Formats: sequence, structure tokens, C-alpha cells
Amino acid sequence: MKKGFTLIEILAVVTIIGLIFILVIPKIATSLKNKKTDVDTTTNNIVLAAAKSYVADNHDKFDKTDNNTYCLPISTLTKKEYLESPVKNVTDDVDITNTKSVKITYNKGFKYEIVDKKECSAVYIPPCEQDYCDYNGNGYTEVDYIESTGTQYIDTGIKLNQNSRVKIKYQYSAGSSTARVFGDAHDISKGWILTTQDGTTNAKIQTLYGDTWKPQSNESQSIIPSTNIVEFERNGVNQYVNNNLYYTNPSSNFETTSTAIVFGAYYNSLSLSSIKLYELWIWEDGTNISRHFQPCYRKSDNKPGLYDTVTKEFYTNQGTGEFLYG
Repeated sequence: MKKGFTLIEILAVVTIIGLIFILVIPKIATSLKNKKTDVDTTTNNIVLAAAKSYVADNHDKFDKTDNNTYCLPISTLTKKEYLESPVKNVTDDVDITNTKSVKITYNKGFKYEIVDKKECSAVYIPPCEQDYCDYNGNGYTEVDYIESTGTQYIDTGIKLNQNSRVKIKYQYSAGSSTARVFGDAHDISKGWILTTQDGTTNAKIQTLYGDTWKPQSNESQSIIPSTNIVEFERNGVNQYVNNNLYYTNPSSNFETTSTAIVFGAYYNSLSLSSIKLYELWIWEDGTNISRHFQPCYRKSDNKPGLYDTVTKEFYTNQGTGEFLYG
């Protein structure tokens, strides 16, 4: 005959199991909590690493002045694909993608910490969720080109001389057979002008350098289809078209009287043209870059213009009408 457990024995076993639970479960819970905390620490480290990569890749957006503070939303890091979305805390399974930011402080080096987004609400935010930002936090979205219709232009603020290096990527659009693209010659003995001529099938390029148009009309080469995009560069006396040496000018010493404009030029009078501009670089002294213009539109009002990545300024039309963009 089988003998069952007595009530006292069952109570003893239950008591022992209860004691085990009391002793062990808190330790398990603490261990699990610590594991989650460790995972959250790892998540935070991944977010901070992503922020550091973003700053390294976009260093032109961050002014290295002591005590400058920036706020980089985690949502920016996911949109720019530095992080996968959503970014969650394991402890409470909360998505922090849109509620947290990385606060970045510069003081002889960048320091990073993750904070609530509201803590950054009063902080200057240059790395906005657009392609470029100015010192006031305004955002600008890059486009392929801005296009003039023959009445728009932008003053670059740069006086050119014999040492100036310029690279410009543009496309003849429509209008007169001779299109002023860039430059100034208020004093035609000290000129620097880029002109493109629309032939029947091919474009010719001619520049005023000092006081002489070179190459002369009879020397100009019909080098590319007139509808093609042109990348023109003058570096010293050498002229390049699409990275190929096009012409070498005689030496000359001069400085233009006024600043150069783009989408036209001043030669005896203001001459504007219909042109698509894709990008413009200017090295005023031939060595140090002075302007790097990117076609953009301002996010707040969709105003098209050129954003200078060097000065963080936005240049809009100084003529009449409005630029097109695409």
C-alpha cells in the first residue's frame, strides 16, 4: 500500500519553495534589469557613435568655437541612415527616435550626451534636417540646378585677379547666341569674364582675361554640343573644359574693379543670360577657397538661390523675376 505525503510534509515543501523564490527571484530580476540596462548603455553608445560619424561627415555645419552648443535629433540620424529606425530603450520598450536628441558641446573638442528633445528647444540647431543650415538655423535643400530666365543674377562678392581660380558647372539654356556666364569688366582693361557661344550644333567658349578676349573668335573651338553641361575651370593662365586643357592665356596682372556676378557679367553694361547653374567654386587668391555655391531652395519659403558652404550664407536673386530650379 502506497503512503502519501502528510499535510505537514507538503507544507514544509511549499515553505522551502517559497523561501527559494524569495531568495532567488529578486536576484534574477536584478540580473535581468542589469542586462537591460547594459543593452540600453550599448544602444546609447551606438547613438553617440552615429552622432560622431555625422559630425565628421558634416564638419562644415559645425562652427568650432568654444562653448557652442548644437542639438542633433536622433530622427536626423535615422533619416540620414546613420541609424536604423526605430531606436528603442530595452528597459521600457520606448521609441526614443523622436523624443531624444544628442546634445553636442564644443569646448576644445566635441562632447556628446543624449538628452530629451525639449532640453534642446532653446539651443541653436545648425544640423537641421535639411542639406545645409546657416548660423540662424535656417534650412536649405539642395537641388540639381537653379536656372535664370535672362533677368536674374547673383553678385558673388569676389573681386577677381590674375591669380583667381574659378570652376563653374553650367548649361547654356536659351536666348542670345552669345551668353555671358560669369565675371566682371566695369573697367575693360581689368576684366575677367566667361562667355559661351551657341553655335549651330556646338558651343564655343571665350574669356576676357585682363584686357584681351582669349581665345579670339577665330581661335575658339566648337568643343561640345551646345545643350550639354559644361564644367569650365580657369586655374592661373590655363583654361579647362570638362577637365581637358582648352586654352593657355598669356600672363597678365590685374584686379577687377567690381565684384563678379554669375548668370551674366558686366561688360560696358549689365548683360544677363538664360543659364542653368549646377555648382560654382571660387579661389580668390588661387589657393584658399573663398566661395562654394550649391543650388538650393530655402525650406521656410521655397526661395531658390545659391548656398555658400564656406560662409554659410544664402544668396538670392538680385535682378527681377525669380530663378527656376530642378
